[in-house]
Amino acid sequence: MSLYGIDLIVNEYGTCKSILEINGMNSGMHGFKEVYSDDRVSKEVFKRLEERYGLLSFNDGSYLKRKEEDEHPWRVNFRNEFPTLYWKLKENSSEVLDSPDAHVAWLDEEIHSKKSSFSSLPLYLGQESCVFDPFHQHLPHRWINEEIPELVSKNKLFQYLLLKATSFGNYFPLTAPVGLGIEDRTEIIPILKSSNSFILKPLLGSCGRGVRLVDSKELRPYLLGRKPIKHLKQSFSFLDSFFHVPQRETYLEDLILKNDFTFEYGLSVVQPFVGRKQTIKGKKMYTSVRAIVCNGKFIDAYTRCSLSPIVNLSLGAKAVAYEGENLRSFCEELVTTFEKECEKLKTISYSSFYLSYLNKRKSGTKYLDSLNEFLLVLGKYANTLRIMR
Repeated sequence: MSLYGIDLIVNEYGTCKSILEINGMNSGMHGFKEVYSDDRVSKEVFKRLEERYGLLSFNDGSYLKRKEEDEHPWRVNFRNEFPTLYWKLKENSSEVLDSPDAHVAWLDEEIHSKKSSFSSLPLYLGQESCVFDPFHQHLPHRWINEEIPELVSKNKLFQYLLLKATSFGNYFPLTAPVGLGIEDRTEIIPILKSSNSFILKPLLGSCGRGVRLVDSKELRPYLLGRKPIKHLKQSFSFLDSFFHVPQRETYLEDLILKNDFTFEYGLSVVQPFVGRKQTIKGKKMYTSVRAIVCNGKFIDAYTRCSLSPIVNLSLGAKAVAYEGENLRSFCEELVTTFEKECEKLKTISYSSFYLSYLNKRKSGTKYLDSLNEFLLVLGKYANTLRIMR
């Protein structure tokens, strides 16, 4: 039914101190190979998924590429001959990521992750199967995880918002979005008061890219509160020019109303730094735990350790055996709660979820231009959740 990797800080009693994040089907399992020197955990996961779904496959992105070459050869030729022009025409909304307020440096960072455990599966060629798809593409066959929980697991803000009112809410560190004018001082101030050091990480990040440990000085500019997106204006028509109508500044709400979520790649979240140091092989090291839950059942866990406070195998952390026995029921209940909360989103649009969050904050949000725009958001998409961009 599902596959999740849960990243936790565990206290000295072997119970959860803090939930760092819930990862979807991209959850890395190669740490277990370091611990056991074999693939026993990934094999157990494959076995459980096959019992539920039947044939599994791995999408390396080539299926849709070949499909496009067959159905639209002219488009492929144009892209190959004029790549810069092609992407400018295709990504007409990407100018939001050119704003100096966009947090996009992480997109250029190299991914140092090891080969995926799922790449040993048969290659997806359009055959009947359940697909492990690290690219989250629209395919004729279903992913290993349901679409809504899988895509909410990619969004670190939505995870927090979805679970903070549940019994697991107190396990999540305070979380606030920053970048592109979305920040709210009423959310930043409690985080500043809670710690002396903080973690800044991309909203849609993975493999440790762009994750930084920062101090309060770096967060102070975000106390200015909501503001328009710098260097980004609303479209300017001939009539506007003729009547000397000034260009209106653009806020994130304007992009949300257009169902344009490109901005997500330019947002980060800030949290108080939560860590634990343990003595591993005679050295004091930062640690966290990666637990795997498949089809609602706890499979196994390992401890990640590093001299760096950013504890990620992709950034050089090492995997060692996890000795505790107290995480099984906690992780299973967490996944059950997460999927139940995601089920509620089936009647709420992605746009509405964002706008509801922005409007509930104490400092408010940009005034929507018209009642019609507001009804468009709450009505047009009310019966479907289309998280895929």
